[in-house]
Amino acid sequence: MSVGSSVAVVITDANILINFMHAEHLSLLGALVSFAFVIPEEVVAEITDPVQREQLEAALRRGELRTIVLDDIAEFTIYAELRRVMGKGEAACLALAEARGWVVASDEK
Repeated sequence: MSVGSSVAVVITDANILINFMHAEHLSLLGALVSFAFVIPEEVVAEITDPVQREQLEAALRRGELRTIVLDDIAEFTIYAELRRVMGKGEAACLALAEARGWVVASDEK
């Protein structure tokens, strides 16, 4: 999956992935050609159910999703502040979205 200028990058939290897995439609994310769905390593670590983990790994192999890591001081700074009030996956998603100007997909309050 390449991320071009006409493609909106959506950083996706675990709850969204799990909801698509429950509906057996995780592959729909790859079918939305105007969007590139990325997940931070912190979100990958939150998918611990073996069946869901297998579905996630299959979607990654097919290129429907790609993983991303925090790699900039601004991202780490935002992440550290957010970790005070939320989990690792949510904090990583919001830090990356803020630092890189991406959209977040989450259904957290």
